[in-house]
Amino acid sequence: MLLILILGYAIFASIDEGFGIVAGSLLSIGFGVYFLIQEHKYKKEVYPVAIKAYKTALIKWDRSYYCHRDDIVFDTVSGETSRPSGLLSYYYPDS
Repeated sequence: MLLILILGYAIFASIDEGFGIVAGSLLSIGFGVYFLIQEHKYKKEVYPVAIKAYKTALIKWDRSYYCHRDDIVFDTVSGETSRPSGLLSYYYPDS
């Protein structure tokens, strides 16, 4: 935010020093409000989906075992298997 305030002052100070301070402050406040809105939007839309995927992956993790002989990870309930190198797509298939 300080960077935006300084940039606003530097850009608009050539017109008038007082205008530069006011414009820089308004830009800083505007960007602050914008980022707060984006954070709220993330918490309302993206966060619940990510938490649901995490909880599903955690349940699958608790049911998984590694077989050293065959070098696979398997789910004891569904019977799904995966190589250790593909665990991310195994636990998070929709991502």
